[in-house]
Amino acid sequence: MAWSRGVWFLLGKPFVLQKWHPKFKPIKEEFSSVPIWVKIHDLPLACWNSEGISRIASKIGIPVAADKLTEQMTRLTYARICVLVDNLATYPEEIQVSLDGDVVTLRVQYEWRPKPCDHCKSLMHFSSSCPTFPKVNSEERPKESADVRGRSFSRKPHKRPNSKNRNFSRPPPSNASQIEQNPISKNVQPSPVTIISNPLQQNTIINNVLGQVLTYQPHSPTAKNNPPLNVMSAGLVLPLEDAIVSGIPNLNSPHETISSSSTSQNFNPPKDIISPNKFDALNSFDEQNQLNEDTQCSVENLDSTSSGKSKVLEKVISGIIWVANLPLLQLSAIYASNNSFDRKKFAFEKSGGTPLNHAALVDFNNMIFRNRLVDLNSVGFKYTWYNQRTINPIHIKLDRVLVNEAWVDTYYDSFCKFHNPSCSDHCPIILNNGMKVQRAKVKWLRHGEDDLKFLFAKIRIRRGGANSVGNLLANPSASSRVDVINSLIQYYQGLYNPTAPPCHNFSDIPTGSLLPHSLAVGIISPVLDEEVKKIVFSGNSNSAPGPDGFNFFFYKSTWHIIGSWVCKAVSSFFNKCYMPNGVKATALAIIPKHKNAADISDYRPIALCNVLYKIMAKVLAERMKPFMNLIVLDNQAGFVKKRVSTDNILLANDILSYAAKKSACNYFCAKLDIKKAFDSVSRNSCLAGLRQGCPLSPYLFCIVMDAFSNLLECRGFRGISFDSQSLSHLLYADDVLIFGEATRENCNKLKNILREFADNTGLHVNYDKCAIMFPKNQRNQQDICQILFINNVVNKIMYLGIPLSFYKLKIEDYLPLMDSVNKKMNGWKANLLSFTGRLQYLKFTIQNTIAYWIRGSILPKTVHKFIKRASSRFLFFGDSLNAKKLHMVYWDKVCRPKNKGGLGIPSISALQFAYNCSVILRMYNVVSPLSKWFLCIYKTPWKPPPAFASNVWKTICKTAMEGKHCFNFSITQNAPISLKWDHWCHNHTIAEYLGGEYMGYCPDYTIKSFISGSQWVFPENISPNLKTLLAGFNIVEGEICLKWNNSSTYKFKNYIEEYYSDLQTCTWYKSVWANKNILKHSVYVWMSLVGGLKTADALISRNILVPAACSLCHDLNETVSHIFFECDYAFHVLTGTISGMKTFLFRPTILQVFEWIKGNFKGKKKVKNFHFILIGCIIYHIWKERNGRRFGHIFNCHNSLILKVKRNISERIAKWENSMDYLEIL
Repeated sequence: MAWSRGVWFLLGKPFVLQKWHPKFKPIKEEFSSVPIWVKIHDLPLACWNSEGISRIASKIGIPVAADKLTEQMTRLTYARICVLVDNLATYPEEIQVSLDGDVVTLRVQYEWRPKPCDHCKSLMHFSSSCPTFPKVNSEERPKESADVRGRSFSRKPHKRPNSKNRNFSRPPPSNASQIEQNPISKNVQPSPVTIISNPLQQNTIINNVLGQVLTYQPHSPTAKNNPPLNVMSAGLVLPLEDAIVSGIPNLNSPHETISSSSTSQNFNPPKDIISPNKFDALNSFDEQNQLNEDTQCSVENLDSTSSGKSKVLEKVISGIIWVANLPLLQLSAIYASNNSFDRKKFAFEKSGGTPLNHAALVDFNNMIFRNRLVDLNSVGFKYTWYNQRTINPIHIKLDRVLVNEAWVDTYYDSFCKFHNPSCSDHCPIILNNGMKVQRAKVKWLRHGEDDLKFLFAKIRIRRGGANSVGNLLANPSASSRVDVINSLIQYYQGLYNPTAPPCHNFSDIPTGSLLPHSLAVGIISPVLDEEVKKIVFSGNSNSAPGPDGFNFFFYKSTWHIIGSWVCKAVSSFFNKCYMPNGVKATALAIIPKHKNAADISDYRPIALCNVLYKIMAKVLAERMKPFMNLIVLDNQAGFVKKRVSTDNILLANDILSYAAKKSACNYFCAKLDIKKAFDSVSRNSCLAGLRQGCPLSPYLFCIVMDAFSNLLECRGFRGISFDSQSLSHLLYADDVLIFGEATRENCNKLKNILREFADNTGLHVNYDKCAIMFPKNQRNQQDICQILFINNVVNKIMYLGIPLSFYKLKIEDYLPLMDSVNKKMNGWKANLLSFTGRLQYLKFTIQNTIAYWIRGSILPKTVHKFIKRASSRFLFFGDSLNAKKLHMVYWDKVCRPKNKGGLGIPSISALQFAYNCSVILRMYNVVSPLSKWFLCIYKTPWKPPPAFASNVWKTICKTAMEGKHCFNFSITQNAPISLKWDHWCHNHTIAEYLGGEYMGYCPDYTIKSFISGSQWVFPENISPNLKTLLAGFNIVEGEICLKWNNSSTYKFKNYIEEYYSDLQTCTWYKSVWANKNILKHSVYVWMSLVGGLKTADALISRNILVPAACSLCHDLNETVSHIFFECDYAFHVLTGTISGMKTFLFRPTILQVFEWIKGNFKGKKKVKNFHFILIGCIIYHIWKERNGRRFGHIFNCHNSLILKVKRNISERIAKWENSMDYLEIL
């Protein structure tokens, strides 16, 4: 604990720290004056100087110092001064100052006022402790009953059943000099407590619950209206009665009084308790309250959980906490107690031991959801419990801080830190006040739309997400704040200005691909003004500014003034190769890499460059971008256009599956971690230097890593090979995955390559974070690990977030995906997201997470069921864990496209189908390591997969057969089309076109082997019929040889539409999902058409007893067709909004209303869409009125509802073009 803002007062006595020396002797000193801090408000600017502030402060005492903010004049609301006061100080509330004849009144606020002794006027003791004043006779104190036995703390308390008839009375109000004690019950005698009616009364003697005599005189005589405060009880229940703690000083700021916001419906008159410090205040409460708790509290909840395996006993504990200089804080928390109760939220919160089952986490997550709690932002250790074993260690996150929405509203920048457990097996938790953080996300403010509750809740919770940075600036026990800041500066100076590598002979590194001169000229051509202007106006206007304080918005808004100067400055740099230091200045913003970041190495530095520097860097980046695929080898998938990162995951998965099934398998797979990759590249190997945040850095880093690829190829390192295809490594930026033969010779080559690469570039491997895995029966694992200095041998490797292994993945390997989905759904519950908000959240956020995993692995059926069940519960009820809910619509129907009667959320099977289609098209049209490997080992997806094929390839082959009619071939010069298996011959295979007898002797060649340039060249062993057939096809110029439905452009939604093409198209989907529709209205129209509304007839048919009569008209039974629009109430609303509906002789249904709109507004698309939107608004408000009447007893007449509909539509179309024309319709 670090103390600050002294002098400190303990039990009313000043406590001063001095530097220790050998001749130190403790002496009780008598100070004639003490320092106090005062705040002078409304100080005029003319007086805001050392002389003016000193003269004003001298009216109080002798000015000593001012705080830092006052000296720097950065806080002009008040001046904070430290003054020396003696026992004769008067403490004026106001100070009058004359300025040029005008009298100005300044308000003075005292952080603490010392109270001198009433007898000797000393500031060093209380009046009750004055040596010149006789002490209170101890015999006059109330004696404890002899029958009461002192409590033994050496043994555990004995649990006794609560008495059923405890009726204890409170002591009646009495004079401060007289104490009345009422008998509590037999054999129970509470400790006497002094009750004073006046909080300002002096010379008070009280006893706490431990029987200790506490004498205290309030320091501040101005304390008024002290609010009540709950104090902690010995049990795990919430006290019903509050106690007021008056005049309790803060150890660092004794002036502070207690504040609390606790309220109670059954409020009893509180008691005033005087205590000399906050620690005794914890014990200064009536023991009668503690005895009453067991009989009067009703917060226990014995809940039968949904899992059916255990029962959870939940209790509420309440107490007070003290944080630094803040007043005492009331805290109430939920405590869940059960031996079988798992106190972990997610499966990844346990490392080692038996993997967690999601079923075991349901109870704890249900408790958190019911009480609307969230995890407080934290730093420090990720796991808080350790089994203290070196063999089979187990780490678990058992301890956590859970807060509710009210806490986030009040203490939005707070966070907690998990410290080193030291001698314990649990980590202690320290609650910290956070720092002010950055502005709210502009995208959320721009796209929040109507779901503002979710938006603001997200902003409040995320405010503390970056507060862990403030933990770096917190004063350690042995370092000052200045020392910490200096150490951070030295760290980044060493990071960005490292010592030169020992080896500078770059000629030893093999040269990679070189651009031809015709293309290189475009990179070094003069910079045009139009090019600079395009870069400026393409920049993000809300980007963070650099050290000069300007961002792209400033350059855009003032371009008509500074545009010519900016263009000249950029051209000058490219002509003279000189840049002033001010332009290159960069600010570093450090962000945590993970949630529990505590050390400086856990933070990622982001460079905030000046805009002028960004313009120059972007000019180079935009010129290099088109040629990166020609410079960098195709092993690198990061920052290169038209290269897909997930292809690396799919390729790695297939390679490991092939290597594991090979008979003589002698391979290894290693994941290498490069230390501070972007920031530690040697300036000698890359003169510009690399910084995260610089537009040019990604391309320069790819060029540096390309040197590593060239070293692997030229130094003879052997990877995994099949026929002529060999692959040794895959790269995505600095994520390196190595495949190789597990021999000593090959591993020694890899070790030398890594050393040579580090000596020349400064990029060193962090062996502590590297991992290696081997297939079964690999005997020389230890030798390989010793050579490569990698000691972490694992069964699976997480590459780009997806698990890879030589073995078949198990269900627990997919726990990160299940945890991720579960965490996202449980993080934003029904109290934050509306139905439409959950729909959008599922459609984009959740589905994107699932789609990423699908691209690299095959999800098991168990994971399918989990995601399907959790998604359905989350969408309709906002709770993905509660199983006892009534689902009105099947999830498979929800996952259909909108034109097929669904909500447009693609199912997992549809996502897998769509991704497989994209892989097939890239396999034929794009040259990449993935396409080379698949074409070499499998030839074509329309060929039956071999026995050693991976599960991923088998699903690709299945998709290829299902969507065969959508794939169309065109013969190009380099088309890798299979002569025998692909349907290149008029959408048929050669056997289907010429007859099955050709399948036996048709050679398994590719068509490109018969093409030379743009001509056909046939070998002699080709049959005449086949030559004639091939010669009839024209050779098309271009690279695309496989098209989707004869189109060279295709999108992901086209694959989804094909997957659901067998389903019947709905006739009403354009009416429900009209252009510019209101999503929450359209969703309820959809639910009414597919049977998703819980009307009375639907519930009764499921044996749920509810009133059958319509809540709107009370005449007929409630059905969907009756509410919309057979009901008199609903029909009046419909005709009152759209007068043309009065022409109906019979009450219409929703579909009949849609047909009427289509027939009456043919050729008027915008007017027709407006009426569709209007119908959706009417249906929404009618259903809302029905729910308000049935559940809330809120009634509105049909005229009021018509006004609501018109007002809602008017607000929606206010920004439309020709909005007045639509308003006239209303």
